[in-house]
Order: sequence, then C-alpha cells, then structure tokens
Amino acid sequence: MSIAKSRAPVVIAVMVATIMEVLDMTIINISLPNMAGQLGATPGQMSWALTSYIVAAAIAMPMTGYFSDILGRKRYLMISMMGFIASSLLCGIAASLSQMVIFRLLQGLSGAALVPMSQAVMIDLYPPKERGKAMAIWAMGIMIAPIMGPVIGGWLTDNLSWRWSFFINLPVGLLALWLAGRYMEETSIKLRKMDWFGLCALLLAVGAFQYVLDKGNEEDWLESSIIRWMVVISSLGFSWLVTHIIKKKLHPIFNPGMFKDRNFVLSATAQVAVGMALFGSITLQPLYFEQVLGYTTTVAGLYMIPRGIASMLSMVIVSQLVGKVDARLLIAFGALAGSLGSWGMTLYPLEASSFSLIWPTLFQGFGMGFIFIPLNGIAYATLPKHLMTEATGVYNLIRTLGNAVGISVVILLYTRSMQQSWNHLIEHVTPYGNAIDQYLAPLHLNKDTPGAIGLVAQQVAHQSQALAMLDALHGTLISFILVFPFLFLLKTPRFAVSIPDAH
Repeated sequence: MSIAKSRAPVVIAVMVATIMEVLDMTIINISLPNMAGQLGATPGQMSWALTSYIVAAAIAMPMTGYFSDILGRKRYLMISMMGFIASSLLCGIAASLSQMVIFRLLQGLSGAALVPMSQAVMIDLYPPKERGKAMAIWAMGIMIAPIMGPVIGGWLTDNLSWRWSFFINLPVGLLALWLAGRYMEETSIKLRKMDWFGLCALLLAVGAFQYVLDKGNEEDWLESSIIRWMVVISSLGFSWLVTHIIKKKLHPIFNPGMFKDRNFVLSATAQVAVGMALFGSITLQPLYFEQVLGYTTTVAGLYMIPRGIASMLSMVIVSQLVGKVDARLLIAFGALAGSLGSWGMTLYPLEASSFSLIWPTLFQGFGMGFIFIPLNGIAYATLPKHLMTEATGVYNLIRTLGNAVGISVVILLYTRSMQQSWNHLIEHVTPYGNAIDQYLAPLHLNKDTPGAIGLVAQQVAHQSQALAMLDALHGTLISFILVFPFLFLLKTPRFAVSIPDAH
C-alpha cells in the first residue's frame, strides 16, 4: 500500500484529475449547437464528440491495472495527466468534426486511467475505518461532475468560447500534475501479463457497436453495407471475447468468476439503465433549452444546476441511511423520483415557466443519489474478496459504456422522431387548407407575401424539433422504469457492505 508524504495535496491532485476527466464527458453538451456551426456539422453528428470520448475511455480502462503495475502508479498517473492535458489542447484548436472526434478519442484514451487510479489512491490513503468517508468524497466527484459539466460549459461558451471548455483543463490539469509529482509516492513495479487478445476482442466489439449506434441513422441502418459489416464485426467481437474469457485459464482480461455473482451482474446491468437515463437527459436538455426555447448557453446551463444540488443533497441523506435501510428500498425510491422527473420533462411546453423546467430536474437529480450509492454497494456486497479489484474496473467499464449508449440512443430517438414529426406536420400545411392563412393572418401576411412560406416552414421545423425532443425524453423515462425489475432479483446481505480494495 502506498503512503503519500502528505494526504491533503494528494487527495486534491487525484480528485481534481477525476473531476476533470468525468466533467469532460458532459462539459461540451451545452455547446454542441455552437460547435456544430463552427465545425460544419449537425447536432446529431456532434454527438460523436461525446461518444468517441466515452467509448475510448471504456476501452482503455481495462489496461489501467496492467500499466500501473509495470510502470508504477504515480508514473502512469502522471503520464495519463500529461496525455489528457495535451489532447485537451488539441480539442480546443480543432478545426473540423473529424479532427474533434480524433482528438476526443485521444482524450478518452489518456484519461481512462484517472478515475480507477484515483479510487485506488483514495483507498490507500485512508485506513479501513475511514474508507467510507474517502469513497463518499470520491463518489460525490463522480456523480456531481457530469451534472455540473453543462453549467460550466455554458458559462465558458457565452463569455469566452466553446474552445475554453477544453482549454480550462490546462491550468487545472497542470496543478493536479504538479501536486501529484511533488507529494505522491511511487508504488513498487510488478511484472505481469496483459491479455492482448481479450483487449483486441473488446476493442472490436465495443468500437463496431458504437459505430452502428452513431452512424446507423445517417446510413439508414441495415440498408447500408458498412452498417451490416459493423454489426457482424461487433457480434464476432463479443462472441470472441466471451469465448476467450471462458477458455483462457491464465490471466484473462476479465476473470469469469465475477460474472457468476448475481448481485454484481444485475447491478452492473441496472447501472447501464441509470447511465442511459442520466446522460440521455443531460444531452437532450441543453438542446431543448437553446434550440426550442431560445435560451443562451449560460441560461441553459443555469437550469441544469438544480439537478446537481438535488444529487448532492440526496447523497448526503443516503450516506446516513446505507446499512440501516434495505438498499433495494433506497434504489426503488430513487428510481421512482427519477421516473417522476423524466415524466415531467416529457411535458415541457414550447413556452415554459421556470418552475416547469426546474422541478423535473430536481426530482431526477434527487433520485440519482438514492440509486447510485446503494447500487454500487450491492454490486460488491457478495463478491469474493479476491475479485474485488478486477470487479471495480469491470463495473466502471460497464457504467461508462452505459453512458455512451444512453447518449447515442437519445440522439437516435431525437433525429428519427424529428423526421417523423416533420412528415406528419407538413401533411396539414397545404396551399388548399386554412392552416397557413390562420397562422399568417396575425402577422399581416398571406401566402403570396415574399418569405411567408419560408416563415411557415421555419415554424414547422421548430415544432418538429420540439416534438422530437419530448419523444426522445420518453427514452429516459423508460430507462428509469427498467431499474425496478432488478430490485426483485437483487440480494441484500445483512452485514455491512465493505469498500472494495483497488489498484
């Protein structure tokens, strides 16, 4: 176990690195319309900048233990920080969508180790009796950072530029790098093997699957030969990965023993639904506030703050209830509150009051805290101790993939629904009906006025966008509802849940 020269500077260093990495999953959500305009892309295409980062981080995460062992934890942490800082600079100066996606991939690859290594450092810094406090600090950073990302990104975009959503990582990252280099002690180097075949299978499976999600709608799904090939590659990749893990006797990329634990498998699967609900909402809301309601990025970001405040409050409450109340009841309450919040979002009007925009995010944020902590506890409650370290990495991998899938699914629902809504609304807008005359009359225009038909088309597009947004938000509601069936299958142990050790 490594012992830092001084605990406080090391805690600051690893928590800043963690928050920086998780924050970058969502900090550009609020800036997507601005980025799309400057990079010559559509909002749907700009979602690749979100998912490329998350997927790259998910693929690289299983390598954390390997590189921290052969290089030393401190050295690998600092290399990851330097890579993250450099790729953030490249993202800030990107001049096209393709450049942005490539640089975001690099950012995700270099930042993948920051979260699991920060968890390991926090566990090592505190004695067993204080690890609950350490994990509460760590979990709060993991939970609050993606929620506050749009708030910070909105302010930076309005007052400076969307590029500062990346440039901000330079001074912050350099501070964390200096603190880690000065105060953190190195761990001993260990010789170990990496399951490169398993990693290649994971790369093929996840990479091809994400390509299908991101490009499927644009390529008309299975009508496109490249999408069909990607489906085949992803299926083969997953089959190869499963077969390889089962058959490999020594050091597979994932120990198959953890997948025999019902609580771990169910909790990880439920976490996918939770990630889809949270990241789906965080992705769609800024688009709704800016493109439908016409708010500035700063104002849109401010409307995201209630979710973060509610999450922090609920996590404080839950930390006092864990071990005293059945974890399944806490999760059920959280899923109910989250469902109510998502339902409220599906009722967003075209001219919304502050109250109608805030109360759904309050309920959703409050519910997330009640789900996140107990679900993490149950995931490890019945696992054998020797599987704890590896299970932590796999759980974070599945959680990260769930976030990426959530973003892709809601953007898919949004773009498909917008096309359908446009086709449906345009059926009622014909030169032979009264709809156009009724709309133009209060504006003192008629069908023959130059630009009048263009104005009607603009309004139809606006209405289609609003309807599509509300349809896509139904996907987050379904995600919360999907959590409930897992509660009947989870087992809650009578003993207190321990904090897993980590590398």
